[in-house]
Amino acid sequence: MQSNRTVKLLIIAAVLIALPACWTYSLHPIAEDNDPHLIYDPALEGTWQFSGNQNEPLLTVTGDAKLLTYSLRLVKFSETGVNDDAPDVRFDGKMVQLGANRFLDALPQGDAQGIGSLPAHNILKVTLSHDTLALMLPSDDWLCNQARMKLGECIHQDFLLTAPTDILQGFLQKHGSDNDLFPKPSDSDLMHRVQEPRPEK
Repeated sequence: MQSNRTVKLLIIAAVLIALPACWTYSLHPIAEDNDPHLIYDPALEGTWQFSGNQNEPLLTVTGDAKLLTYSLRLVKFSETGVNDDAPDVRFDGKMVQLGANRFLDALPQGDAQGIGSLPAHNILKVTLSHDTLALMLPSDDWLCNQARMKLGECIHQDFLLTAPTDILQGFLQKHGSDNDLFPKPSDSDLMHRVQEPRPEK
């Protein structure tokens, strides 16, 4: 089974609600409220889609710069436009700067909570350049093979991070650039910004 899941699988899993897959969850956030590592980048706001394929769900991101929070919503399209019968798949997110890397802590809301039995945090490494975005989950295989770090438990090929926030931050500071933990995004991992149509003059 593939060791790392991209947000594309998160989208598919969320839309289908139940997808058997290896996954990494955290019981604790990677930043508490008022943490100095919390940041806000307005460039994350917008509508994103894989490969420009209209059959792929859209990821819409809105935010609140004052509260340093994001709202992520997955929108499923049908041939006639937005599918109103699709599950309500939302995440509340916060961006954290740890060293040279940025991470998004995404907490499921609405029907997205059905992905797992716990409303756990999803930690995603953010790579954002102009109109291209990749959100990479940590490798559960890598974490399962690092028992000495005592970060959590490997359960049926899923990894449950149980370490508290300060330990998680130290871990991500040290290993956030490790390509075995967070592989570099491939072309299939990339989402592209959906350009809003310009108003007619």
